[in-house]
Amino acid sequence: MPQGRQLQVLSALWQLGSGTVARLQMELNSRFEPEIAYNTVLTYLRTLVSRGFVTVEPFGAAYLYSPAIRRDTARWLEIQRITDLLFDGSREALLVALIDDRLTHRSALVHARDAIERRLAATAGPAVLRATPRRPNGRPAGSSP
Repeated sequence: MPQGRQLQVLSALWQLGSGTVARLQMELNSRFEPEIAYNTVLTYLRTLVSRGFVTVEPFGAAYLYSPAIRRDTARWLEIQRITDLLFDGSREALLVALIDDRLTHRSALVHARDAIERRLAATAGPAVLRATPRRPNGRPAGSSP
């Protein structure tokens, strides 16, 4: 996945849908500091095209650049990369880290809880949703001792 300024260029393309170098330069300079030169934007775009993240086609006297990868696809690729690098591939560890982080606002935790409950309800069959009563020894109620 692109990083830094290349990711900013790709983000601007996702926002605009497509654009010329000049249009992307204007968009980037309105969103980020320091300002970025036309030739620098062109260099980033050429790199993104060569890596398959952006497509290019003639557009009058200029060229029109468009994202070749959807934002949600890029998001999942980046989440997987971070999960692999920082959490030994464990999505559970990533989720727990986000939930346990003191900077995670209460409203985000409530929203996450609701999403988890919806996901559990959608993926669990009736047998999973019903808890099996257990005796103090850990065996299911109604089974032989």
